Amino acid sequence: GTGAPETLDMKQLITVFNNKWVPFRFVLDLPENSDLPIVLAGGQCEQLSIPDRAKLSYRKTICFERAGVTTERYKKTDPWYLTIAGLKKKDYQKKYFHLNLFNGESGSEKHSMLPSEKIISSPNDDVTFVLPPKKNSKLVNLTCIGQAIEVPVNAYTSVDFLIASDKGNLAEKVVLNYVDGSSESRYLGLTVNDRLYKPFFGKPGWSGKENKDGPIIYLSHISVPCSPAKTLKSIALPNENKLHVYAITMGEGGLARDVEVSLQLDGKEVKGKSAWVLAIRNFSTEELAKAPFRILYRFTNGRPAIIQSVDGMHVTFLYDALAWSYEETEISTQVEEHAKILKKILSGFKQNTGGMK
Repeated sequence: GTGAPETLDMKQLITVFNNKWVPFRFVLDLPENSDLPIVLAGGQCEQLSIPDRAKLSYRKTICFERAGVTTERYKKTDPWYLTIAGLKKKDYQKKYFHLNLFNGESGSEKHSMLPSEKIISSPNDDVTFVLPPKKNSKLVNLTCIGQAIEVPVNAYTSVDFLIASDKGNLAEKVVLNYVDGSSESRYLGLTVNDRLYKPFFGKPGWSGKENKDGPIIYLSHISVPCSPAKTLKSIALPNENKLHVYAITMGEGGLARDVEVSLQLDGKEVKGKSAWVLAIRNFSTEELAKAPFRILYRFTNGRPAIIQSVDGMHVTFLYDALAWSYEETEISTQVEEHAKILKKILSGFKQNTGGMK
């Protein structure tokens, strides 16, 4: 990293709990004549100068940066530290798919992706929804009675709901069920609004009259994070019949926050919560053979977790391996396993083999 006010001597040894540690060296400027790998971390990469970025593209780097956070936040350009690792924007750009909830009938529980012409955009967001059809001058919806909504099996980063209550604000959870048998319980925001009132929490999704004589109703847009390190198979709705779901949009690729991840490291499963995960698209075997990066480690669902540029110069973690929130459930607490990963990466650099074997 750069920008820290102090510099430590690399030869200095620090004794911590009777173990000797060689500290990382924090520098104000990039060292000119050194073959040591540069660690990119701490959320400061966005502030690096253009010359420093250019220098780093020719240096060995290990990136723990919050991948997926754009460099120029308002221009939304590609993060340079992903580009040097071999990723293109199209590889991790988020895409949305509309879940056909009704298949022509109210209450159908077997679903497929089927976009419609009746698409509405959520204000101030990239997410769109398919507005349901009307029946007896009312928008068709799913009354939540604890039913499971089957989804096309895939690795998603979000599940977005167009939702409202018909009696008061409600705090309820959905359950995300994964192929590996695990599940996650997630609140639908802080509360789901009463449809007769504008959302106090969450985002406005749609408002209007169901019929010319009826009141204006307000539907909330609530986004629930989903782990792209796992494969989703179904969504269990709350058992609360005052709650109604009007549309669901599935998000694939891009950034997911505060989700469970698991990796296979030398035959051992390592799992925990990650503050962020960057999901890149699924590459075919043929595409991977020609890709400008190789996959060093995968999540248990087969998606990339750590990648390296084909020239062997740049290693990028696609999940948060360095969180310091002091929560025992964080995957970053698996220090011993991550140390093994780093040892292999550094060994690959030293051997100058063009990458880890």
